[in-house]
Amino acid sequence: MNYKGKTVFITGGASGIGKECALKYGKAGAYVAIADWNHELNEQTAAELKAQNIKVKAYKLDVGSYEQVASTIAEVVSDFGSLDVALNNAGIGGKAEILLPNTHSKIGTMSYGLTKAVYSTA
Repeated sequence: MNYKGKTVFITGGASGIGKECALKYGKAGAYVAIADWNHELNEQTAAELKAQNIKVKAYKLDVGSYEQVASTIAEVVSDFGSLDVALNNAGIGGKAEILLPNTHSKIGTMSYGLTKAVYSTA
């Protein structure tokens, strides 16, 4: 598919699936905005993509903060002129077990996942 001239915003873009999506969209001609809470790793990923002639910019973002999501999206539109595709990929990974000893931690993780989904698509 051709995304030439389109702007793609990817949360969780510093590593894993988000990073691979950024690479694929970039190779398809898109301008890529990668957002991640790990700014150092995000900048490293942006440098790797730039080395492959992909137009990319890294943004530090906690998707659990509505204010950060709103201001980052506004910054992306300002930087690239539009926002055509939003890939809501950020999340908290780890070992999934039904009976975790720390139920509060499990509920916090689920809450974070639901919150970021709402904030990033609102």
